[in-house]
Amino acid sequence: MVKRPLALAVALLAGCGTPFGIYHEVRPGQTLYRIARTYGVDPAKLQRLNRIQDPTRIRPGDMIFVPGADRTREVPTMPTGGKRTATTTRSTQPPPKGSSGARERVEIASRPKATSTPKSTWSGGDAPKLIWPVPKGEVSSGFGQRDGAPHDGVDIRAPEGSPVLAAADGRVIYSGDGLKGYGNLIIVRHQGSWATVYAHNKENLVNKGDFVVQGQKIATVGQTGRASGPHLHFEVRFGKAPKNPLQYLAQRSTSSGS
Repeated sequence: MVKRPLALAVALLAGCGTPFGIYHEVRPGQTLYRIARTYGVDPAKLQRLNRIQDPTRIRPGDMIFVPGADRTREVPTMPTGGKRTATTTRSTQPPPKGSSGARERVEIASRPKATSTPKSTWSGGDAPKLIWPVPKGEVSSGFGQRDGAPHDGVDIRAPEGSPVLAAADGRVIYSGDGLKGYGNLIIVRHQGSWATVYAHNKENLVNKGDFVVQGQKIATVGQTGRASGPHLHFEVRFGKAPKNPLQYLAQRSTSSGS
């Protein structure tokens, strides 16, 4: 069981030096320059914000944080010389300044799935669609009041060492054991002001600053911190406000207990 101090921590971590924006997944043939021009962002700023040392070495599947954007856009691609992996469509974005004015073709490539679970669709401030962080776990304690105190998430019981998956794409803004009671804790920042929280882990497998994709294994179930047995304490937050995770996950029955 964990209590309110996390609310302030999430709000501070999520807001510290990280402006509003979205994550753009790099597709084959896209360059940092083209991504920046499509979103109207200075390429140097995009490179600096994402801590990219060599902008020519970004790869398909990389996640680029784009400040100020509220939705993903189709970015024109350069010919890759490889086999196309998906249908080619025409860009709806205006050509970069100085171009001939002809619309360029864009290749929409499918990202390899980390698991067989459905992909998340975060979009600006829209409510998130999440996958279960412990797919075969059992909800042992729900959201709301518990023993006269707020319970800002759900507890998902599972055998110790079970995989903990990222519920959606995002950036790790905290990975450590410095918040009393939570044990090994991970906080992932998503688009807009959304964040997900994973507590009591046996082992954290990602570090602060890492990009994670939905379904990626980021930790293992444990009982570190104040825990009454192996389980994942999972929270969904918008800013510092806790949200009931069950409203964003596939329906499951809950049982009493901890």
